[in-house]
Amino acid sequence: MMKDELRQSKVLVIGCGRMGGAIIKGWCNGLVAPDNITIVDPTPFPDLVSGVKQVSGPEEITDDFFDVVMLAVKPQIFPKIMSLYAPFISEKTLILSIMAGVETQAIEAMTDSKQAVIRVMPNTPALVGAGVMVCFANAVATPQNEALCDTLFSPLGSVHWVHDESDMHAVTAISGSGPAYLFYFAECMVAAAKNTLKDEVLAAKLAKETLYGAALLMQQEAREPMALRQEVTSPNGTTQAALEVLMSDGVLDALANNALQAASKRSLELSALEPA
Repeated sequence: MMKDELRQSKVLVIGCGRMGGAIIKGWCNGLVAPDNITIVDPTPFPDLVSGVKQVSGPEEITDDFFDVVMLAVKPQIFPKIMSLYAPFISEKTLILSIMAGVETQAIEAMTDSKQAVIRVMPNTPALVGAGVMVCFANAVATPQNEALCDTLFSPLGSVHWVHDESDMHAVTAISGSGPAYLFYFAECMVAAAKNTLKDEVLAAKLAKETLYGAALLMQQEAREPMALRQEVTSPNGTTQAALEVLMSDGVLDALANNALQAASKRSLELSALEPA
């Protein structure tokens, strides 16, 4: 689909939290005309791009069908609401899903025809254009569908593809939930910094800005994180003293592994949810 065609495409977004809002803003930045986008959410979304239509339910939708339908509701309510939107989906509609754990087969089963479905697992840095989007396309999706997905999500960050849907559970655990792990480490580091430095405001700034700078350096450098760590660790220096605590007995390694396993397991559980 050419960009001129994409701009005129009709898009339906079912559910609109912070992530859905960020995606819509990215689309409205020259990709899709705002007045061709309809959002369905009972809770009004603040700060929407001017022209985007927002309705509270399917009965308020005025278009007959949509070229793209994005499912952005909680996985637990998807089985209850999907049938309400089937009338707006044609055989040419591309369904995009950002629902954690819900497999393409479950989405296909809720439509009347063979449907192109692409699962996308984004993460919250998409809010600032630094997101990671990982995609899986079902057997019906064409290369053109995949190219359209690339076009829609690339303004929000990097786009990657997996070819085995079972990998999406690990993807959810790594990049989907991953920002929260860093936020928690930052939370702990800020608290520790405040215990160490008398100026608590400066302590918080130093901790957050240091994490930001280190993450940016890691992204821009071609070397692995281990090499970067070793480079800044002088023998018998302050960094080594701190790392000896963090790395003692492999506790942090085990915690990271257990955390990813727990998130992946929960994603798998969500995929097995029965309609409520």
